[in-house]
Amino acid sequence: MSNEEKVGCLLALYQQILQQGFIPANNSIEQQELLLSGLIIKQKGKLEVRNRIYQKVFNLVWVEAQLSQLRPYSEAFQAWQNSQHTDTSRLLRGKALQDSQKWSQGKSLSDLDYRFLASSEELDRQEAQQVLETERTREIEARLQEKQKRLAQEQKTAQLQSYFLAALSFAFLIALGLGAIAYKQYRQAAFNEIKALSSYSEALFVSDRRLEALITAIKVKQKWQQLDYRDRNTDNQIESVLRQAVYGIDEYNRLSGHTEVVFGVDISPNGQLIATGSSDRTVKLWKSDGTLINTFKGHQAAVWDIAFSPDSQLIASASRDYTLKLWHRDGRLLNTFKDHQDEVLGVAFSPNGQLIATASRDKTVKIWSQDGKNIDTLKGHTSSVWKAVFSPDGQMIATASEDKTIKLWKLNPQGRFQLYQTLRGHTSEIRDVAFSPDGQTIASVSHDQTAKLWQASSGKLLHTLEGYSSPVLGVVFSPDSQIVATAGWDGIVKVFNLEGALLKTINIDKKRIWAIDISPDGNSIATASEQDLVKLSKLDNPLLKVLRSHSAPIIDVAFNPQGNMIATTSDDRTVKLWSKNGLLLTTFKSKQDSVLGIAWNPDGHRLVSGHWNGAINFCR
Repeated sequence: MSNEEKVGCLLALYQQILQQGFIPANNSIEQQELLLSGLIIKQKGKLEVRNRIYQKVFNLVWVEAQLSQLRPYSEAFQAWQNSQHTDTSRLLRGKALQDSQKWSQGKSLSDLDYRFLASSEELDRQEAQQVLETERTREIEARLQEKQKRLAQEQKTAQLQSYFLAALSFAFLIALGLGAIAYKQYRQAAFNEIKALSSYSEALFVSDRRLEALITAIKVKQKWQQLDYRDRNTDNQIESVLRQAVYGIDEYNRLSGHTEVVFGVDISPNGQLIATGSSDRTVKLWKSDGTLINTFKGHQAAVWDIAFSPDSQLIASASRDYTLKLWHRDGRLLNTFKDHQDEVLGVAFSPNGQLIATASRDKTVKIWSQDGKNIDTLKGHTSSVWKAVFSPDGQMIATASEDKTIKLWKLNPQGRFQLYQTLRGHTSEIRDVAFSPDGQTIASVSHDQTAKLWQASSGKLLHTLEGYSSPVLGVVFSPDSQIVATAGWDGIVKVFNLEGALLKTINIDKKRIWAIDISPDGNSIATASEQDLVKLSKLDNPLLKVLRSHSAPIIDVAFNPQGNMIATTSDDRTVKLWSKNGLLLTTFKSKQDSVLGIAWNPDGHRLVSGHWNGAINFCR
């Protein structure tokens, strides 16, 4: 072995054989060199450890020790450990951090390695943010200095005016003129500041910092009203910026308290609480208004997933420390479940709250009672299982795995779950799966940058939702089962109807979203972010009403003369009547072709519709 890169490659290959038991032989140079080492043998097209003695001596612990010696950040890592993880000067930055992150890809490192890299990344981000804040502060200081200079000049002018007022009447007139000029300058300066802030609000909105854009737009409007300046173009611009910010904002609150990545979020069934789990090893409980209630400590590693019991009294947390913990909402630890042999990635309660399902990297799903008894173990996946969820009637479990499949398990008469069906279609690992509340549909999301909708009863693929630019990590249905929301690495939430039509795109974050949930009233979504935040956003802007019912593109819309009803037409061959509050009043189904146009008669009691095939229909 001639260099460290080759050593690392061979160690990683041998580590993979230890973890999986074998790998297929492909006669690569790396496999040939590893065969020459004598540690492994080739049998029946597979590479295996030569014997049990070698497997015991050169085990995973030995591999981890060898890999640790190859760490490009070994010296900094050791110094950081010796400081009890407090010496931030030992953390990586810039290119060193990027090189180390690239080196870590594809390797199974220790929790401490991941914590060191995560802390380095956070410090690097904070320092970059500090630089930006320093530059922004300098810019503001420069503006203030310029403004102070202008004010000083205005004060000097005002002083000159007072001298002239004491002189002749002609000097008095001159002073009045100078005062008018000074006032005009002041108003012009205020006017310019307002226009600059208005442009800044627009820039914030375009860069998806919409909450900050709204705050700035409100300040601009207040300053403009105080100035009492008459300029129609500026007035229109300010009104446009404020309307854009008000109607375009989705985010309305942030839950800030975790110190590392937030992996899991769940809104309680009663809608009053929010639970979050983080890489900082804690579970936090919040009120729906964002007030932190409690922090649960006990896990020894990152918390991957979180779930409320149906009565909103219990919280289950799944962790990288191989355990599941059951908590009461008052913070008491009720039980710790320890049967899994690897990280616990997902957790869900049964609809009656009596059972808990956990998904794990050990390729199994376990069913537990609340007292910690392992009732059943579901085996069948060939790789890590990311998620396990119960159907609304509790008779079925759906599991999502890195092996690119969804497995459906049905409850048999003996009270055990049996493999019923395997759903195939994704081309990469599946990260999340969800049942619709009515039990009719299953949604899944994957690293293949798609989401899929399946018929729950038959397993038939209904729709593939595309248009993503990155892996999709989370999926959830609305309470009425009519829409499905997905979230992914690009920080974007996409909302679809069950026909696969994209209804809305919400730019939540610049970093990846790990989990998503919808409130029981269907109005809000909560997203867990890599930015150590949970963001709360409105699914629909309360100032805008979205009318959803047509199953094809809407072609025409018209208010009745009284202004209290709306008629819409669509390619789905229907005319729909709505109240002005968005309530669907009635649907007229046409036997003709697509409805292209609609019009009310003058008294608002009749409708006439025109169709693609030339037909005209009258509706009363």
